[in-house]
Amino acid sequence: SLRKQQLQQQQQQRKSILSEKSAASSGADSGAIVEPALSSVASSSVSTSTRFSFRFLRLVGNSSSDRSEQKKKKNNKPSSASSSSAIATPTVVAASASLRENRPLLSPFRRSKSCADRGSKRKKAYYREGVALQCLGKFADAAAALCQGLGKDPKDRALIQGLVDCALASPVRERFLPVYEQLCKLHLANSAFVLMSVIGQELESLGQHPQAITALECALQLGTSSLKLKASVLSALSRAHWSAGRIDRAVTYMQQDLSVVHQLGDEEGQCRAHGNLGAAHFVQGDFAEALAHQKQQLRCALKLRQRDTAIHALTNLGHLYSALGDLTNALSSHRQCALLCHQSDLPLLEAAEIGSRLSGYGELDNALECHSEQLRLANRLGSREERCRALLNLGSDHLAKREPGQAWPHLEEALAQAQQLGDPLLQGRACGALGACHRLDGDLAESRRLHEAQLNCALRCANRELEAAACGSLGLVYQLLGDYESAVKLHKAHLRLAELLHDRPGRAKALGNIGCSYSAMRQPDLALRYHTEELELLQQCYDRQSECACHGRLGAAYQSLRQPERAAHHLQLQLDLARELRANSGDQLANHRLLARALESMAGFLASGRGDCQAALELCSEWRRLCSEINDGRGEAAACHRLGCVCHQLGRWREAEAWHRAELQLLQRPGCSSSCSAIWRARCQLGLCLGELGDWQMAAEEFQECLQLARGDELQQQQPDLEFHSLGHLADASMSLGDTAQAMELRAEQLQLAGNRPRLLVAAHVGLGEAHSRLGNQLAALRHHQLELELTRQ
Repeated sequence: SLRKQQLQQQQQQRKSILSEKSAASSGADSGAIVEPALSSVASSSVSTSTRFSFRFLRLVGNSSSDRSEQKKKKNNKPSSASSSSAIATPTVVAASASLRENRPLLSPFRRSKSCADRGSKRKKAYYREGVALQCLGKFADAAAALCQGLGKDPKDRALIQGLVDCALASPVRERFLPVYEQLCKLHLANSAFVLMSVIGQELESLGQHPQAITALECALQLGTSSLKLKASVLSALSRAHWSAGRIDRAVTYMQQDLSVVHQLGDEEGQCRAHGNLGAAHFVQGDFAEALAHQKQQLRCALKLRQRDTAIHALTNLGHLYSALGDLTNALSSHRQCALLCHQSDLPLLEAAEIGSRLSGYGELDNALECHSEQLRLANRLGSREERCRALLNLGSDHLAKREPGQAWPHLEEALAQAQQLGDPLLQGRACGALGACHRLDGDLAESRRLHEAQLNCALRCANRELEAAACGSLGLVYQLLGDYESAVKLHKAHLRLAELLHDRPGRAKALGNIGCSYSAMRQPDLALRYHTEELELLQQCYDRQSECACHGRLGAAYQSLRQPERAAHHLQLQLDLARELRANSGDQLANHRLLARALESMAGFLASGRGDCQAALELCSEWRRLCSEINDGRGEAAACHRLGCVCHQLGRWREAEAWHRAELQLLQRPGCSSSCSAIWRARCQLGLCLGELGDWQMAAEEFQECLQLARGDELQQQQPDLEFHSLGHLADASMSLGDTAQAMELRAEQLQLAGNRPRLLVAAHVGLGEAHSRLGNQLAALRHHQLELELTRQ
C-alpha cells in the first residue's frame, strides 16, 4: 500500500511537471538551445543544484517523449511538442528538485545502465545513464556515457546539451567554459566530434584515463574531415593509453598520429610523434625501432632548430646505445648533448649531463671534475637547488668509488640544503645516498633510519621511482641484518612498483635481490627460479654487467642444489664475460670489480666443490693483484683470506698464517672501511693456523680477541652466532693448554648460549662430548654424543 501511495504521488508530480514544462516551452524556438543554457551556466548566481535540475528535467522529459512516440505509432497523430527542446523555468527547477528528493537517484541509474548493458542501441539509455551518473556526482563516468550515446546519434540535441551541462558542472568547468564560448562563436557548439574531443582531452589532463579513452574513441569513430583535429585526438588517445599502462594500444595510436602528421606535412608534429614512439619502443624492449625513431626526432629537431628537443633526443640516444652495449656511441651522444647545452648557454645542464654520463660509464675521476664544475657554477649563479643537485652528484661519485668518508660531507650538506628548500624529492635522494653510505660503512641501524626517511619522502611527493628505490634499499638493509622475510617483502614491493613503471632494469634488480634473500634463507630452489627470470630480463635489456653478476648467483644456487656441472657452466660464463667486458672497456672500475667477483666465485668453487686447490690458488693470486691495481683494500683482504684458506686446506700452515696476517693488516689499515665480522673472520682463521702449528698460547690470544669482538654491539645485532663459535675455539685452545676447568666452563657457557637452536645445540654437545672424552669421563661423553645423535636425526 505504501508503494502504491508513492507511485500515485510520483504520477501527480510528473503531471504537474509536464503541464508546467509544456506551458514554458510553448512558442520556444527549437534552435535556441545553446544560448540560454550557456548564459544560465555562465552566470555565477546559478548554483550546482540548479544545473542538476536542468539535467533531471531532461530525464523526465525524455520519458514523456517516449510515451508520446508510442501514441504516435498507435494513433498516427503528430506530437504537439518536442520535450527535448524545452527551456527550464524556476518553477520547473523547483518541481524537479522536489522530485529528486522523493525519488532515489540510484534507481534510474540502475534501469538505464541495465538497458545499455543489455546491448540496447537506443541513445536514450546512454542519456539517462549519463544524467543519473551526473546527479550522483560521477561527472567523468557521466561524460563517457553521454559520449557513447553521441556515438550512436551525433546529431541528438539532448545528448549534446547534456554533455555540455555535464562538462560545465564538473571540475573541468574553468577550462571548458572559455573554449565552449569560442565554439559558439565559430558555430561548432553542436558538433559532437569537437565537443567529445575537447572534453576527452580535458578528462585525460585530469588523470581520468578510462573515461577519456571512451570519449576520444567515440569521437574517433565519428570521424572528421580535419586532419589537424584527428591528429590532436590520436595524440591524446596515445597519452591516455600510455598513462593507463596499455603500451601496445598507445603505440598503435602513436603510429596513426605519425601517419596523419605526415599527411599534413607538420614537421613539429612528426618530431613529437617520433619522440613518443622512440620512448614507447624503448619501454617495450624493441631497441632497434626505438633507435630509428629517436634518430628521426633528432633530425627533425635540428632541422626546426629546436635545441631543447635536440638535447632531449641526444640524451635518449645515449641511453639507447648504452642499453645496446655500444658505449662508444653512447658517450658520443652525451658529449654532443653537452656541446648543445654549451652552445645554448646552459652550463649547469652541460656539467650535470657530462658528469652523470661519465659516472654511469665508470669514468669516475672525470665525473668528479664535471660535478665539481657544476658546483662552482651553481655557487656563482646563486642557485641553491642546483647546488643541492651538484652536491648529490659529488656524493654519488664518491660512493661509486667506495669512498664513504669523502661522500658524507657532500651528502649531509645536500640534505640540509634540501630541507631548507622544502623539496621532498631532493630530500629523498639525499637520504637514500646517505643510507647507502652508512650501509657501506657497516652502520646498518642508521642506514635503515635514513632509508625509511627516504620512503616517507617518496610517499609525500607521490614519486613512485623514489618509492621503488627506497623499498629496494630497505630490503638490502634488512637482508644484511638477517631479517630475510622482511627483506623479501620489501623486494617484492620494489618488484611491483618496477612493473607499474615498466622499469625492466628495476624489475631485474628486484628479482636478483629476492633470489639472494632466498639463498640466505637456504631455499636454493626458489632462489634459482628468481635468478633465472632475472637473467632473461637482463639479456633482453643488453645489460652485460648485471648479466655477468647474475651468472655468478646462478652458479651459487646450483652449488647449493648439488649440481656441480651446471654451477661450473654458469661460473665459467661469468668469468669469460667479465674478462671480455674488461678487455673491451679499458679501465672502467665497475668492470674491474666484476672480474674480481668472478675470480672469487670460481676460486671458491674449485677449492670447495672440485678440490682443485692449485687452480684455485692461481685464480686467487690474480684476484689479489687486480684488487691491488684498483686500490681496493677490502677486496685485497678478501683475496688474502681465500689464499689463506686454500693453503690451510693444502696443509701449508706457514703460508696460511702469512696470508691471514696480511689480511688482518689490510683490514686494520687507516681508510679501509672494514666490518667487525671481517676482522673476526681473519683473527679466527689466524688462530686456527697457529693451533695447527702448535702455538696454542698465541692461538688463545687470537680467540680471546674474537670473543671480545663477538660480544660487541655491532656483531650482537648482526651475527649473534659468532659469540658461540668464539667460545668453542677458545675452549679448544684452553683444553690444548691443559686448562681443563676453564675449557669446561666455556663449553657449559656455549651450551647455555645455544638456547633452542638445533644446529648450535648439536655443535655444543659435540664439543662437550670431546672434552669429557679427553678427560676420561666416558659416560658423560657418551651421554652428550647420544644427545648429538638425537638432535641430528631431528
